[in-house]
Amino acid sequence: MGKADAVINGESKLNFIENGQSKKEKINVENLEKVEYHNKNKESVIVERKEFLYHMGDRKPKSDFNWMIKIHSGEVSVYTSSGTDPGVSINMQYRITPTHVRDYFFQYKDEKPELIYFVSSDLVVNKKKIISNFIKHFFEEICPNLVTTYNNGKIRFKDNPMPLINYYEKNCSNIKQP
Repeated sequence: MGKADAVINGESKLNFIENGQSKKEKINVENLEKVEYHNKNKESVIVERKEFLYHMGDRKPKSDFNWMIKIHSGEVSVYTSSGTDPGVSINMQYRITPTHVRDYFFQYKDEKPELIYFVSSDLVVNKKKIISNFIKHFFEEICPNLVTTYNNGKIRFKDNPMPLINYYEKNCSNIKQP
């Protein structure tokens, strides 16, 4: 137990002070599986470092690691994470502002989470097509009707992909909701 800096995706070390100690130590985040902290409302939040999959077109999935917060449990669980790309300055003449991104990952049973949706502060060309591919790769075997329904424009969302989970739990899940 102790106090630590916030866990930030992309950082390799975490500053930590053990209770009763006065000296900070840097902990390699690759040695951690999860960090529990209390937010401003004193609520407990658990951030887990998980390997996730993502698809680039129709190629084999790639994997990476990310700090995620579970926001929904079920046959398909949902995790979220956020991050910032600080932007770049080119010859001090052009400034690309920082990009803020919130990612949403779906995890089917005990499989690795997959990137399904993202919200970016920057315009993303072909975002609808990218998201459609993510949804296809994730749901094509466990709920093909969801893929068709989404592609036909009957499932819509703007800020988060929870309508996909609602559709899945109502129409595809082996665990029927009350």
